[in-house]
Amino acid sequence: MKALEPFEARDYAVFEEAYQKNPDYDAHRLRVRRRLAAIAEEARGKLGEHGLRLERRDSLHRPFSFNRGRVVAQWVYLLREGKDRKAFRSIVGPEVGADLDPAFQNAHLCLSVDEGGVEAALRVHKEAWVDAQNWKNALGDGPGRQGFQQLLNALPEGFGLRIHDWKKVYDCPKANRDDVEEFAKYFTPGEHGARVFRSIARTGPGAIAAELPSRLAEDLVALAPLYRFVAWSPANDRLRLRSLD
Repeated sequence: MKALEPFEARDYAVFEEAYQKNPDYDAHRLRVRRRLAAIAEEARGKLGEHGLRLERRDSLHRPFSFNRGRVVAQWVYLLREGKDRKAFRSIVGPEVGADLDPAFQNAHLCLSVDEGGVEAALRVHKEAWVDAQNWKNALGDGPGRQGFQQLLNALPEGFGLRIHDWKKVYDCPKANRDDVEEFAKYFTPGEHGARVFRSIARTGPGAIAAELPSRLAEDLVALAPLYRFVAWSPANDRLRLRSLD
């Protein structure tokens, strides 16, 4: 297997505001896109070995109407496979998943690079109402909140939990019962997104470390139990959607 390529300092610089609209940097952004894709594919293979089959999607690396002519970051997503999204829509309604970018309406694992650094995350956008409400309902009783706390505490150091763009970030390995109850109280599907994430700042030595790509792949795999807890599926139906069949 080909070794994963580490990031370079300029991999972050090309997303600075001065270069976001400039097509001269498309080729370099494409290299960043390919680096992220390789990391995601390594993680996807490991996830598949454990029965979690996800599809990869990459964001655009060049200015285009879809990104308003500005490339502010490079993303790679791992989300429900197409056949699973089709089955998902058949249950919850055709309007779910109709957006051009399915990552907005499906819980997903992702990697991103921007001018600030690189991040691995489990994300649920506010448009992903079904997965968000499934998550919220899973926290509706003591055993559910306790199970969620255990999953947070099992994550490596550096992972945080955040509602939308709120300032407060819960330290996942140290999250306690009060933290989980507070999150469950204030997280509102349809109004808020939420994410569990670990960020590496561009200014730190770790941002260009040789081992970073493998660590990012490991981070995505580490988030898999939380993905299973959050994402709706027939086996994790906190909304009882199967009753609509």
